[in-house]
Amino acid sequence: MGSKYKFKICYDFKKKDIYWPIYDQKNSKFFLYTSFDRINKLVNIFKIKPILEWNKKTIFKSKKIRKNLPKKTIVVHLKNIFPHKEQESNADGKVWNDFFNHSLNNKKVGFLLIGDDNIPENINFNKNIFFAKKLKIPLSIQLCLVSMCNGFLGMASGPSVAANFSNVPYYIFKHPKHDIKEIEKEIGNKNKLHFANKNQIILRKIPTLDFLKKIDFNSYGRI
Repeated sequence: MGSKYKFKICYDFKKKDIYWPIYDQKNSKFFLYTSFDRINKLVNIFKIKPILEWNKKTIFKSKKIRKNLPKKTIVVHLKNIFPHKEQESNADGKVWNDFFNHSLNNKKVGFLLIGDDNIPENINFNKNIFFAKKLKIPLSIQLCLVSMCNGFLGMASGPSVAANFSNVPYYIFKHPKHDIKEIEKEIGNKNKLHFANKNQIILRKIPTLDFLKKIDFNSYGRI
């Protein structure tokens, strides 16, 4: 994993130890590892889109797996952690299972479920749903595959960041009552990050079957 753009980072080496983030910033009540705020500021300065890059070995392994998936494959992360609070956006297994069944009427579409989370109850696997954990695909390969597939769906979570730092279309769902102030700071009243493409959408809502069914996988456009 690396950066597409090269930056020269300068430190004061008179100090004995060098830490990142800077100690004073890390201990600030305003500092969050999970925040895009600092990335947004860098994007505003340098006017470039941050993209994840992968080493040759990871790319080679990912391409090999990608060839065995349907031509049109959507990566999905269904957050499912315990214990959790309602606003931490665990996936509703029944809603997603009904959505998969609806979508798989089109046999040309496949879904790759990524992450270490246990699959929510009510998810029934069929030949066009692939579970990366069951296939023993390493997490680094899973994240690399996000950029090689046709789109991403799921909850705002660790794995969803791989979509944020890519050019693939995505719909990422964030519970409307979770991290309200942080999200307001990151995207304001918009539905995407400052550096996102037009078809890279963050939705502050709980996904419902009716909403998910509106997604057009032919164009994966905005809805």
